[in-house]
Amino acid sequence: MISKKTRSVSLLCVSLGLCLCLLSALRGIPATDALTVWSDNFNDGNTVNWTIHTGGFTASNNYLQGSTAGTNHISHASTEARGTWSFDLHINPLVQTENTAVFFIASDLNPGNNDFPSDGYSIEIGYGWIGLADAFGLVRYENDVRNPMDTYQPPGSQAGFHFDITRGDDDHIYVYINDTMVMDRLNIVHDTSTHFFILLTGTERWVDNIVVDDDPLDTGDGNGGNGEPPPIPGFPAVAITVGIVSALTIGVLYRRRQSLAQPQ
Repeated sequence: MISKKTRSVSLLCVSLGLCLCLLSALRGIPATDALTVWSDNFNDGNTVNWTIHTGGFTASNNYLQGSTAGTNHISHASTEARGTWSFDLHINPLVQTENTAVFFIASDLNPGNNDFPSDGYSIEIGYGWIGLADAFGLVRYENDVRNPMDTYQPPGSQAGFHFDITRGDDDHIYVYINDTMVMDRLNIVHDTSTHFFILLTGTERWVDNIVVDDDPLDTGDGNGGNGEPPPIPGFPAVAITVGIVSALTIGVLYRRRQSLAQPQ
């Protein structure tokens, strides 16, 4: 006959085994991720889905590069006005006598100005636009009027920059360069977009690894940057697992207590 003590130990082992199985299964449940609305890493070597407005562009080296010595304008349809825009920008030398702009939100492309956006938000570098030859600017355009909002002067030795720009329901625009937040401005002027627009002068700079997500980055305010608590990965599976584990543990302890209370 199996003793009550042995049965209790066996039941405890079974409970622990079930817990381990549930936790193992839980690891395979993906966390809730932002939805990538569109992206382009140019590994296909072409500019399909892009519209060249003036000058020329090539992706033959697996990144988007201006192909004329003059002004090059290109755009991609993009309707996200809140979310996260990521891209790599190679610009060397950093000191610019010409101008470069990446509009992450753009609308009202002006045919009379080579379809340059009349409205939107952009990242720019160039003395003629923001007054500093070696700094990036966060710029707002309103009815063709340029309004610099913030600037960042990176180390002069850099040539490659990874940008993450995020905007949530609170309308803060946060700009990260190489994973460090360098600009932060609140602006409510534009809440619609039609295009992602790029201006590159000459052939010595390029853009790559563009990703547009529909969800803002977590900016450290504890709410995912969008005014709502971040979802618990795998919930409600977490709650189910905790409930089952708790019930099994209580059951084991209760049976063991009953066993100890009975005369041997």
